[in-house]
Amino acid sequence: MLPGLTNGFNANGLGTLTFTFNPGVGGSYFFDLFVDYQLHVPFFNEYGAAIGVPSAGMTWQIDEPGLGADLNRFGTIFANHAANAFDNTNHVPGTKSNFLNNCGANGGGPVDPTCNNDVSMGMGFNFVLAANQLAVITLTTSHVAPLSGFYLQQTQTDDLTTPANLYLQGGISIQQTGVPEPSSLLMLGTLLIGVSVWRRRSLTR
Repeated sequence: MLPGLTNGFNANGLGTLTFTFNPGVGGSYFFDLFVDYQLHVPFFNEYGAAIGVPSAGMTWQIDEPGLGADLNRFGTIFANHAANAFDNTNHVPGTKSNFLNNCGANGGGPVDPTCNNDVSMGMGFNFVLAANQLAVITLTTSHVAPLSGFYLQQTQTDDLTTPANLYLQGGISIQQTGVPEPSSLLMLGTLLIGVSVWRRRSLTR
């Protein structure tokens, strides 16, 4: 396991992932998480919501994962995750049922952005560290809604016997340290979970 990473997700992908990033050098960095959970089958009868106000430096996106064909929309979330370019947009807010995958263009009609779809979520942080600082990042997925703060919500509408909602919430804490550790690059895939951390390059010459 990557030093500094504590993967607290259980077999169902629920729990808290904690990443302590201590590069030992100052700079601008970003850390992104992408998750694609299937709450129920069929999985294309879902929609998303963003609740609250994101903190400074936080980025997020709710989107069709773009891993398969959908005629109403094609998601950019996975590509944006890799590029540190979450667009702070909920692309799947529509609550029109797509239980049979025949809503809008999926049924031969015109494109309809109000249709349900397969939902995935991403959350990231852009942050600056001094040489004597580290970042502690936590990301939690749960079927229980957070009591406060900014979070993302994934909802499926066709089954009442399994949890209908999934929540994603994250936070970052910048702390002082006197023990530098090597900088790290992480790409992690678990249950279609992706995490990346990079140092941002300066655009000036």
